[in-house]
Amino acid sequence: MRRLIGLTVLIVVISIMGSAVASEKKKVGKDLSTEKPVEISKILEDPEEYVGKTLKITGVVIDMCVKRGGWMDIAGDKEFTKFTVDAKTADFKFPLDSKGKIATVEGILTKVTVSVEEQKARLSHEAEENGKEVDLTTIKEPKISYIIKAAGAEVDQ
Repeated sequence: MRRLIGLTVLIVVISIMGSAVASEKKKVGKDLSTEKPVEISKILEDPEEYVGKTLKITGVVIDMCVKRGGWMDIAGDKEFTKFTVDAKTADFKFPLDSKGKIATVEGILTKVTVSVEEQKARLSHEAEENGKEVDLTTIKEPKISYIIKAAGAEVDQ
């Protein structure tokens, strides 16, 4: 009987320790608010409604800057949707091992306009790096995108 009680206690302790490890998060930047995350699909429906507002989003990190941790793409709640989060101007970087993990990020939604000249310069640079050719005549107008300038983040470990 003692052996059974000891084994039961050991199983409970291991379960509790496993739960604590599973819920461990790497925190960077400012502490996140208690606000509920906004669904990425809702933001994408009308991003202008959210420009300049502090938002919290959560999802799986599907891509990121693996050299410096300056940005990450977070998968949306609907298929083929994602949102880019930028930490380049923040006083922190995202953990370099974040890809494939769940991240919750909070920051200000910002509208970014990339001029025709900037697009051409970027594409020329990428083509040169990759030894490819690119047709720059197809770029005829500025590109508008929306990003969240991160203030803080938590990434599951």
